[in-house]
Amino acid sequence: MFLFQEPFIYLIIGNGIIVAEISMVILKSVHAKSVQSKPIEYEPKPFHTGVAIGGMIFGAG
Repeated sequence: MFLFQEPFIYLIIGNGIIVAEISMVILKSVHAKSVQSKPIEYEPKPFHTGVAIGGMIFGAG
């Protein structure tokens, strides 16, 4: 992947991101509910520098 010889892994990751985004838009637009009839809501976690540093450390591995 890091030798940039084949884009296969990048295509898989990109497709996963696109499918997740489309799914989130659909869930929000139809006001979907869970099996227990609770509304499905997405609340992002607050950002802090530890998340970015940890992502870079573990992402590089």
